[in-house]
Order: sequence, then C-alpha cells, then structure tokens
Amino acid sequence: MKNCCFILFFLFFSSYSFSLDLYEKDKEKKEKKEKKRTHSTGLSIKKQKGKYGVIDEKKQQIIIPFLFDKIEPIHEDGFATMKEKKWTIYDTRGELISSSYSFAHINIPSNVDSDPKILIIGKPYKNSTAVTVFIKNGQDIEIKNYEKILSVNPQYYSVYNNGKTGTLSIEGKETIPVIYKYITYLKSSKGEDTYKAKVTNEYTGIINVYTGEIIVSVEWEDVQILTSHLFKVLRKGKWGIIDREGKEVIPVQYKQVDLLSPRFIRVKNDAELFFVTLDSSSKKQNSDSLAFDALSIAQQNMKYGITDANQTPLTAFRYDYITKTPQQVFIATRNKKYFLLNSEGKEITPEYKSIEYNELTQNFLVQNLKNKWCLVNFQGEQILETKLSDKDKLFEELMDRTYQSSTQKSKRNRVNIGEVFESVLVGIGAFLWVIINAALYLIVSLTELDYM
Repeated sequence: MKNCCFILFFLFFSSYSFSLDLYEKDKEKKEKKEKKRTHSTGLSIKKQKGKYGVIDEKKQQIIIPFLFDKIEPIHEDGFATMKEKKWTIYDTRGELISSSYSFAHINIPSNVDSDPKILIIGKPYKNSTAVTVFIKNGQDIEIKNYEKILSVNPQYYSVYNNGKTGTLSIEGKETIPVIYKYITYLKSSKGEDTYKAKVTNEYTGIINVYTGEIIVSVEWEDVQILTSHLFKVLRKGKWGIIDREGKEVIPVQYKQVDLLSPRFIRVKNDAELFFVTLDSSSKKQNSDSLAFDALSIAQQNMKYGITDANQTPLTAFRYDYITKTPQQVFIATRNKKYFLLNSEGKEITPEYKSIEYNELTQNFLVQNLKNKWCLVNFQGEQILETKLSDKDKLFEELMDRTYQSSTQKSKRNRVNIGEVFESVLVGIGAFLWVIINAALYLIVSLTELDYM
C-alpha cells in the first residue's frame, strides 16, 4: 500500500511539474506577443467586441478606432490595419498614410533599424505581381511602384519596370537603377564583404550592389570575375584581363584566356601560348598582380622551343609542338616521338610513342617504344610499370586502384559506424530494461493492493 501511494504521489508531482512548466512557457509566450504588439511610445493593439484598435495607454486615448479585423505593428513607425480583407497603413498619430491605397497582401521587412527604410511592400491586387513600396525618410513618406519585386537576400530586392530590372535596398534606395535587361547576383569571394552583380544591356559590366559603384564599366561583351580585383573581359571575340581601374593587365587580343587553377592562367592565340600566375606575394591592400611565368613557348621557322622571361632560348627550336601542363612541365613532340621537358628546358624522359597528362593521378600516361603503357611523374620518374598495350586497360586499372582505396576507407568507416550502432542498441536495451522493471514493479504493487 505504501509503495502504491508513493507511485501515485510521484505521478501526481510529475504531472503537476509538467503542467506548471507548460503554464510558464505559455505565459512567457503571451508576454512576448503582447510586448511585440506594444510600441515603445506606449501605443498598444487591443481588442474590443471582436474588433481591433490601437490605444495610447499613458493618455488613455484611442489612436486607431476599434473597427479592424486585424492590426500588425510596423516597427515603431505605424500600423497595418485590415478590414474586409483589405490592408491600409496608419502612422503612430493615427493618420492614414496610404490614403488612396488598399492592399490584398502586405509584407513588412524585419530587422530594419535604418532611416530611411522600407515600411511595407503592398500588393494592391491578389492575382497581380504589381507592388507599391512605402519608404519612410524622417517624417516624409515616399511611394514607389513596381511591376514586380523579388527578394535577393534580407537586405536587397530585385525590382522590375517596363521590361527592365534594378536593385532596391532595404533602405528604399535603388542602388542599381532599373535600366538593365538582366542582373546576375554573384557570391562574394571568401573574406570579402563586397556583394557584386553582373549587369547586362547591350553590353555587360560589374556593379557593387551595396553602394551602386561601377566596378567594371558596362562596355564589354562578357565579364568574368577572376579575383576581387582582376576580371576576364571579352570584346569583338577577343579575351583579356583588366584590373579594377580598367587597366589592361593582359591586352584584350587573345582567342583564349583560361583560369586553369586559382593561381594559374593560360593565354593562347594562333601562334602564341604563354602562362601567367597570380602573384600572392604583393602586400598592397586590395590589389592583385600578375606574374608572367619565366618560361614561354615560342615559335621559329615552324618549330617550337622554350624561352625565359628575357626571350632567351632555353632549348633549340626543334620541336614540332610543345604544350605546358599544370605540373609545370612541358610535353614536347619531335619526329613523332614524345618527351617531358622540365623548367630548365631539359628532356627528363627518354623518347616515348605517346605522353598524356592524367587528371586522376596528376601524373602522365606514357607509351614506351615496346608499346607498353606505364605511369610517369612530373620529374620524369617511372612510378608504375605494366605489360599492358591497351591504354584503356591501364586507365581501368588506375580506376580500380582508386576504387579499392576508397572502398577500404569506406569499410573502416562502416566498422566505426557499426560500433556506434552497437553502443546505441546497448543503451536502448538498458533503457527498456528500466522501463520493464518499473512496469513490473507497478503491477506487483497494484496486485498487493488488490489482495489487502
């Protein structure tokens, strides 16, 4: 009997504690809601006879009459009131701001502490994309109308009029005027707070969304961002690179300008090929510089060779073709034979029938004079010898090795996951054991009660 009383007391106490906790949370929620509906000026949204109004609690004065089905505060600047499914806007003095406007839907931007700022965005008609934007600037209210508005992020909107688009900030400023056919919003580089947009009419440029500053003038057929201060530009079918000041770092006269890696650029024309690296050693703030590789591929008398920065030949002009690789070595051909050349222009491999750069291994697939394929690193050392005469089979073998390596890692991970799962099962089993014992204890206690 004592055991049963103890259990009943425990259940009652737990239920009471739980109910008290729910009551406190509900009370806290109501207080927050009430606080939200009360202005710092002392104005509060109240309800009387099923209708809402606004009163000044300090003066005990009605500011907005109790005529509305719903009222929402607009920051500390006024109230949005709804009656018969139409919204109108009042200021804190109870004067109607949207005198000739009523809205089917409204949006009140959140976390806006600036002045000027957007008060509300209202949609006059339910099935229309047109909107009216109310912007507060001190005591003045400015009204802007747009055919369409889309949120870009919490601070900016993309707005449209007459087939053109622009950008509207949360402060109500058109940072990008509504004059462009297209705007593409670009993610900022890591560690950079400038938010960029690519704008296009007949020509293309880059604009700072925050300030409206033109970063790259709107005069190019295409613009691509390489770094925060270097841009790849296209004009009349030719590519080049400019900086933020518009200076041509690489003249706009090449068929190809390719970013091979975050620091490695390849520049190519019909008979010209050279490489450029981004110089990260510059200590100047907000600047990037380009450092041309010491080596270039040059052509003379229909033959190719390698020259240094002073155009001094490092090799004889005896190769039929030369191409550079991401590993900073060259693949050269002569009399239908292939070689690897290092940064000094020296041949670091014997002659091969074929050499191909392999992205999977970051090394080179080479075919020797016996038609066997093997793997060579950028120092010209053979790191995998095979008896395979089929390049595809060598590639499959490399894929298999990569797969086996990843599978072994996966197995190790599965073992670890299995151990974790086993521990979880043990914990669940222990928990169920406690529950079952408690239930049995309760049954025994109740049985004892029946027999007494």
